[in-house]
Amino acid sequence: MKYNQRKPSNITIEQAFRHILLRELKSIRKWRKVAIKGHDPEGIHQIRISLRRIRTALLIFKPVINTKFSQVLAIKLKKYAAVLDDARDLDVYILTHFTDEPDSTIKSSAMTQRSQAYQRVRKSLKSKRFNKQLAAAKIWLKKGHWQKKIIHHKKLNISLKEFAVSTLDALINIIIIKGQQPDQLDTLALHKLRIDCKKLRYATEFFIPLYDNKLTLTFIEELKQLQDSLGDIHDAFIQKKLHLRLLQKDEKIHLTSASQQIMLQIDHVEEVKKLHLSEQLAAFCNTEYPWRV
Repeated sequence: MKYNQRKPSNITIEQAFRHILLRELKSIRKWRKVAIKGHDPEGIHQIRISLRRIRTALLIFKPVINTKFSQVLAIKLKKYAAVLDDARDLDVYILTHFTDEPDSTIKSSAMTQRSQAYQRVRKSLKSKRFNKQLAAAKIWLKKGHWQKKIIHHKKLNISLKEFAVSTLDALINIIIIKGQQPDQLDTLALHKLRIDCKKLRYATEFFIPLYDNKLTLTFIEELKQLQDSLGDIHDAFIQKKLHLRLLQKDEKIHLTSASQQIMLQIDHVEEVKKLHLSEQLAAFCNTEYPWRV
């Protein structure tokens, strides 16, 4: 990510925040039409990523933009993300288990629920409320309204690089502490650890221009692999819930070999990922941090 072609050393914390959010708002506008059409799952996927990145930026830059508007924005974006989550979960479920499968009762039921979920997505993304919120956020950033209410905080007196080091250290320490005994973490705790990994990844990507690109990209790739493993474990949990929801719609599905095979496949993925998680976490926590080199 480039900060408007300027030298990173000359960029302030406030300027970096503004650039990051404007970039994600632009991405949402780009993928909004794709998501509304519903033909390409990438549309919803990319909007969800941008919403998460904005919420992460609002969190880590809180000392700079701790205003009422930013707090309300974070809450509203979380609600919009929840609407997208169900559609994305069904996309993953269908793509995982029915890519090469012929039409079946369970696939038909999943596709029906997916269609309903996409209708809710279209309604949300086309709503005046959603688009008005995005427009208000853009105006808030471009006109500098958020800067008028900057809290006088000691972090504002440091450089962007110093701010980045402080932020990234805090985020990775959370992962190190939680990851010491992953076998003792339940499903909810593993999900929270996955969210912590996402926050660290997005924050690292926000500050890429400040560090050695090669080392930073290597770090992000290793973090992404850990995040993917935690994501697969979480997906297994979600897919079980989706599968059981489909069974409740039609009890006959439960008796089919296809239904039983799906549950076995989900359980297998979860077991394999959990088996290697301790080793993966240990390896990640011992990697070089680009902001500390």
